[in-house]
Amino acid sequence: MLFQHAARSSASMARMQLRRSFTRSYTQESWAVTEVKRIVPNIAFWATLLSVSLGWPFCFVWYQDRVTKKYANLD
Repeated sequence: MLFQHAARSSASMARMQLRRSFTRSYTQESWAVTEVKRIVPNIAFWATLLSVSLGWPFCFVWYQDRVTKKYANLD
C-alpha cells in the first residue's frame, strides 16, 4: 500500500517536472542574452581596473601641475 502510493506520487511528480521543464525551455531567454548578462559586468570591471591602474599617474601629474600653477601666481 505504502509502496504503491510512493510510486504513484513519484510518477506524478516526474510528469509535473517534465511538463515544467518542457514549458520552461520555450519561455527561457536565449543563450546569447544569458552570456551577454554574464560577460558585460566582467568587461566593465576589467575596463575600470585597467583605466585606474594605467591612469593614476596621469591624474597625479595633472593635479601636480594644477597646484603648482595655482601657487606660482601668489608671488
